[in-house]
Amino acid sequence: MIPGRLFTFGCSLTKYHYPTWADILGKQWQHYENWGTQGAGNQFIFNSVIECDQRNQFTETDTVLILWSALSRYDCYQFGHWSHIHNAFPDTFGHNPYNCPTGQEIFTYASAYILHQYLKSKNVNFRSMRWNRWDHDSEVVNLYRSTYNEIEKVDFKLNRDRYPHRVCHNNDLEKRQTLLYERLAGESWPSLQEILAGDYKITDSFIQKEIDEFLVQLELENKRIEKKMAEKNGIDDHPLPSTHLAVVKKIFPFVGMQSLSKILVLLKMLLLAKLFPNRHLLCFDKLQMDDYFVASDS
Repeated sequence: MIPGRLFTFGCSLTKYHYPTWADILGKQWQHYENWGTQGAGNQFIFNSVIECDQRNQFTETDTVLILWSALSRYDCYQFGHWSHIHNAFPDTFGHNPYNCPTGQEIFTYASAYILHQYLKSKNVNFRSMRWNRWDHDSEVVNLYRSTYNEIEKVDFKLNRDRYPHRVCHNNDLEKRQTLLYERLAGESWPSLQEILAGDYKITDSFIQKEIDEFLVQLELENKRIEKKMAEKNGIDDHPLPSTHLAVVKKIFPFVGMQSLSKILVLLKMLLLAKLFPNRHLLCFDKLQMDDYFVASDS
């Protein structure tokens, strides 16, 4: 067990509905917190590190691991919650209020520079990484060359075996249902569960109209997510836990191999329990163990 605290930051490659590289490493520390969020961009990651420090007061015994996200993601904070928009760039007329690609580069590298300098000033043990391709010779990169060189490129193998994406859809929809409810619900509203089940009685027509509008928004959100699933042919190419384990073995060699082997068994069982609560067959990419595992409710 490694003494001190481990804090990790990133997008869905850091925190997902099954264990990631961060969760694998977290098993080795006395204290572990995963601040990653699905869909997050670099503004969210930057703010998360600062917020985490304000809440936990980083010390020399802490370890901070940052996995930066795609430059095309835009983060905004609205009514108590973060929202994340992908491929958010202005149109040719500049109507959309987003940064152009160069603007996203400027913000990301300035943020990374600030965080690197700040963590160094506190003598915090940290590593700064990225998973996607960034331009290595742009004007912005040349300005922040030293910062660029401090950000390690980590290669994740996409999932080629593919497993059903439905669980991702369900998780995403449940999360967005809750967020939308928290944003719109008044004090006199029934609970989200009661609304979804249709098990409530409202005599105030104004409140009922608000609930009706909420249900319309909920249906639009569901259709948006369904469209997203259809565009991906119902599959999820996020790296599997076995890929995350391989990344840990490669870039964090100080973690014991025996411990990692035990963790692999746990990861696969957790993934099966998460994806297939009843009886199903799941194919993993080949490692030291059998390629096929059966999860049964019997």
